[in-house]
Amino acid sequence: MEMKITICGNYGATNIGDEMILEGILNILKPLNADITVLSNDPIKTEKEHNVKSAHLVPSGLRSFVKGIFSGSIWSTFSEIAKCDVFILGGGGLLTDEKPFAIIIWSIQAAVARFYKKPVFCFAQSIGPLKTLFGKFMTKRILVKSKIITVRDYGSYELINKMGVKHALTLADPAFALDLYDGDNRDDDYVLFTIRPWIKGDTDKIYADLKILVDFIWTTYGLKSVFVPFQAYKDDDRKEMDKLKSIMVADSHVTFLKYSHDIKDIFQVFHMAKFVVGMRLHSLIMSALAGKPMIALSYSNKVKDFMHTIDMNNYVIEFDQFNAEAGQNKVTRLMDEYSHLQKIISEKVDYMHMKANEHLDLIMEITA
Repeated sequence: MEMKITICGNYGATNIGDEMILEGILNILKPLNADITVLSNDPIKTEKEHNVKSAHLVPSGLRSFVKGIFSGSIWSTFSEIAKCDVFILGGGGLLTDEKPFAIIIWSIQAAVARFYKKPVFCFAQSIGPLKTLFGKFMTKRILVKSKIITVRDYGSYELINKMGVKHALTLADPAFALDLYDGDNRDDDYVLFTIRPWIKGDTDKIYADLKILVDFIWTTYGLKSVFVPFQAYKDDDRKEMDKLKSIMVADSHVTFLKYSHDIKDIFQVFHMAKFVVGMRLHSLIMSALAGKPMIALSYSNKVKDFMHTIDMNNYVIEFDQFNAEAGQNKVTRLMDEYSHLQKIISEKVDYMHMKANEHLDLIMEITA
């Protein structure tokens, strides 16, 4: 009998990282030949981009609930959950109270799955930050009622272990299961940057220092800088790039790319870069997949935890503490250690690929 799996996450919201997670999960599940439905913010977009059946997320607000009733989408969503053998709450930094309403959204999705008595698999999560009693309570409630929990970094494992959740496993981000690498390790004449609108500190000063860093990379190493947006619309990276354009408008050695949802096309841009300076977590993961060293501008624990996992913790700068001198020092050190760092990254990517694919065995255990 064909296995039915429902995958739920922050998909169809223009976030390249979340789409990498979904594509990675789908790759992991391929050997099962399962009947898969993805609950998405935009089912039409998800069906088109991932070639998979899709339905709307369970409505989490009054307006979306009423809309779901009148459009009939809510009944389709409930039907997909009711028919599934496994409900995957899939991947990424869903369980945090940095955006308080978000944890309510994911609690509702998991609660509906439990209502239909479906085993919930919390799949490759980053947990936290959890700064409020409400956030800790809701997160623990989701986790203790989940059949299986995997996290993608040891920091998350330690956090939920302290909360009394003892049955989690530390594996890897599903993006490491992506098949993107074409075997040709090329370097072009540019460095990639990603930024995001999660900014703390004096942004005018930070962006002025970024310009100094970009100019340093050009004058010292002859490398241009290319800025790549990883999300459009909500948390729109393009707005931050527009601010940078205004202070780099005359710089011929700087390029700002348009948003693209095509993961493989984006990967080719990463694949040909010399190295990456990134805020977006999955820009750092894509850099690793491309075999390129990276410097992290960390806005969140999940970024630091990832860099620690791949032995690149010496190349992390807290974003609100970033300045031109710190950036120049990291770039100089990276270029001096470039070949050694590539070797470390290659070994870690192989390991993370193996750990990501261990999720398949866990799915098979649930349904055995």
